[in-house]
Amino acid sequence: MVNLTVIQGRLTRDPELRTTNNGISVANFTIAWNRKINDDNEKVLYMECEAWRGTAELVSKHYHKGQEIVVEGELYTNTYQNENGENRHTIRLLVNQIHFTIGNKSQTSNDNTVQTFEPVSDSNLPF
Repeated sequence: MVNLTVIQGRLTRDPELRTTNNGISVANFTIAWNRKINDDNEKVLYMECEAWRGTAELVSKHYHKGQEIVVEGELYTNTYQNENGENRHTIRLLVNQIHFTIGNKSQTSNDNTVQTFEPVSDSNLPF
């Protein structure tokens, strides 16, 4: 089965980088983009993202709130219980590649070009 999602949008906040007890880096961030509903209306959509290891370090070092980014990854469902004991589900994007975009914040995403860099692959790391 195929589970591949590509999103181009802007970071709603700076990526939050942390390290697990085993010393593995993980970054969490949110991307927002517009979806055109009709000629006069757009809706803002959001996706929670999670990146690990070298990809987490790269996104935390080079990206800040408001910057445009293109991410590739796979969707997964996170299940948890709220304070009332009810099961809740969220959908997140597990990011495995990021792409830098060229353009400034005032430009629309249609005017920007994407510059792809060699992705950081966990299989290429020595640990």
